[in-house]
Amino acid sequence: MPYFYSVHFQNYVEDVSVEVCNIMSRLGYGEEIRWRRVEKVRVNDMLFTARAKNIHSNIKTVITAGSKAEGLACLLESDLDRLFVHNSACGVEAVVDLHTIPDDIEVFRMDTRAYPGHCKLLLEGLSGTCSTEIYNALCLGGKGNALLSSQLFLDEEAKPKSWVISSGTRGAFTTDVRMRWNNY
Repeated sequence: MPYFYSVHFQNYVEDVSVEVCNIMSRLGYGEEIRWRRVEKVRVNDMLFTARAKNIHSNIKTVITAGSKAEGLACLLESDLDRLFVHNSACGVEAVVDLHTIPDDIEVFRMDTRAYPGHCKLLLEGLSGTCSTEIYNALCLGGKGNALLSSQLFLDEEAKPKSWVISSGTRGAFTTDVRMRWNNY
């Protein structure tokens, strides 16, 4: 015979649940506030990406992840997890038709016959406008095919970059800016 709670106990549990929701909302963790945070994070990512693209055309798309992206944490409440997606490269699985990918994107086939959760990125197509970071991170695999080395790629990304910025209302001027991405 199943065990049933009394109506009084069920009402008490529901009342406590409603009160917890009210308290969480007052503390800034309610559903509406969380969704507003998510929207603000997405707008911030778009602005950060657009600002960076104005400085350098081969910059990455920025995506916030983790508790900030889910609206669970305020701006300075915890760490900031960001993904920097390289716009000029694409990793695809074996079932993807390579002819559907634009010619100006480096294409890497993902070989998943490695350790669980890992893959090898085999070069399938190199565009004429290959980025320096990707080109310098290529190495030869055991069977003579080109691979993208994650360690070489991270080393290339960690190097300081010198970019020229042109702007101004009374004629263009250039400024040499040293920039280093530390958020990897």
